[in-house]
Amino acid sequence: LFNAIHMVKQSIGSALCIDGLVAADDPSLTFIPLHPRMESRLHLAWKTDRHLNPLEQLFVDQLEATMAGMSER
Repeated sequence: LFNAIHMVKQSIGSALCIDGLVAADDPSLTFIPLHPRMESRLHLAWKTDRHLNPLEQLFVDQLEATMAGMSER
């Protein structure tokens, strides 16, 4: 998405992005929410017999906390 935003700034195209992934305070960009609201189900996957190391588990925990906070909006 980082590269896409730079392309949009150069008038090379438009970008579809997830709310909150890009700083919407850039005055050179216009963000328009889609209506009706689009929803997507995202999943993380790893092999069943593989245990997550502490860093991987931290990532999963942080992602779950972030997603829970977004669903409360």
